[in-house]
Amino acid sequence: MVQEGNIKFKQTKIGKIPEDWSFTNIGSVAALSSGSTPLRSNPSYFCTIGGYAWVKTMNLTGSNVYETDERITDLALNQTSCRLNPPETIMVAMYGGFNQIGRTGILKVEAATNQAICCIDVDKNKLNPDYCNIWLIANRWRWKNIAASSRKDPNITKEDVRAFPIVLPPLPEQKKIAAILSSVDEAIAKTQAVIDQTHKVKQGLLQQLLTRGIGHTKFKDSAIGKIPEVWDVATAGQVCNLITKGTTPRNNQLSKEFGDIPYIRVQNLTFDGKLNFSASPAFISSKIHLSELKRSRTFPGDVLINIVGPPLGKISVVPLDYAEWNINQAIAIFRPSSCYDTKFLAYWLQTPQVLDWFFCRSKKTTSQQNLTLQLCSELPLPLPSLSEQIEIVKRLESADFQIDAENKALLALNSTKRGLMQDLLTGRVRV
Repeated sequence: MVQEGNIKFKQTKIGKIPEDWSFTNIGSVAALSSGSTPLRSNPSYFCTIGGYAWVKTMNLTGSNVYETDERITDLALNQTSCRLNPPETIMVAMYGGFNQIGRTGILKVEAATNQAICCIDVDKNKLNPDYCNIWLIANRWRWKNIAASSRKDPNITKEDVRAFPIVLPPLPEQKKIAAILSSVDEAIAKTQAVIDQTHKVKQGLLQQLLTRGIGHTKFKDSAIGKIPEVWDVATAGQVCNLITKGTTPRNNQLSKEFGDIPYIRVQNLTFDGKLNFSASPAFISSKIHLSELKRSRTFPGDVLINIVGPPLGKISVVPLDYAEWNINQAIAIFRPSSCYDTKFLAYWLQTPQVLDWFFCRSKKTTSQQNLTLQLCSELPLPLPSLSEQIEIVKRLESADFQIDAENKALLALNSTKRGLMQDLLTGRVRV
């Protein structure tokens, strides 16, 4: 027995827990079952209206499940092994590799599941369903060890779920823990909803402002559709001083921690115009930068696009963090002239019609899509006055600023949740 502060702890197989908590496995406090898939060849087993929710792995997001994209009929229940599970059933994904196994959800309606899901009907006198779901989410990492050690394919079985360890505080404390973390989840969901809605607003603004401009009443047909009568259409080659691609150095010329010049790869690009250099950063020396990789030099304000996919069309503007950067051969540089605003170009490259234009013309192999520099040069662009470009950018940036602020709030909430889970599920903080 160990005492920390005023809390006494005891040792278990998964670490220290409070003296008054118990350690067991899922199977000792729940009944387990799995589902099945009705024959797809029989359309009378499925319906879009009425019937019953039918849960698949992709319906499991860690939260409550009220509705599903597919539904099954009474006939499916009567003629197949599909069975309805009651509300408050916890579901765990068993198949689909490490990205899928361990995904969870809680039924809030009667529903059937497919065979890839293990259904957990907890004994509510011993285990709170919401607490159980939270425990499974916090300990999802354990499935990787179980799947890796038990079989070649990264799947788990119903018996693995049955044997999965769980710590049980007293039932009233389970409910309090679940309530606290659920309140944080609600805040996270609301923040994410704001982000999603703002993204939709931004997409509408992109389409409206980049093709119709501000305050125009007369329009004309063009290579990019209807545009204001006073606008022109140009190609990227006409408005850019440089369009080129990078070069890939030898592995021994790259450093993950040290170097003079940051080296940008496709994983550092995003779909919203920003560079994410925290994703697998790499560096090269100034000597290599100025000699072997001279053609790959890029500067703050350059617009980058990946020309090898899928997916194509990740766009980033080179930030001011370093005076010079470098890029690999899967990335192209657009360096606009003084008549074309850098951010306006970046926003145009984010539009669906540009992505469609590139996709239709890209060279495709079995595993890749490729854009040539010639295609990049031929890309048609709207050409408003520079002053209107700048005003359009300001309006689009306002949506980006809101998204950035909400993303920061989301990060803070997720950090709070992780801290609370660590404290509450270990008993370091009692409620």
